[in-house]
Amino acid sequence: MLGACHICSLISPVVNFTTHKEAVTIAQEIISALFVEIEDKRSGGIEEARLTGKSTGQKEMSRRDFLRIPLMGSQ
Repeated sequence: MLGACHICSLISPVVNFTTHKEAVTIAQEIISALFVEIEDKRSGGIEEARLTGKSTGQKEMSRRDFLRIPLMGSQ
């Protein structure tokens, strides 16, 4: 095994990358942005629920919801 291989249709076709290093760099930036945004929204929602006395239980997130987070804004 050489390493991880992930494919995402955010940037397609992948042949548009001139080097493998360029593709990896962009992929890492996208992954970082997705996970930071999710964590920021999650922590903000937990704090808001705590202040209003609502449940802070974590809901399980579907893959579809995960990918739709950037489209949903601050809902």
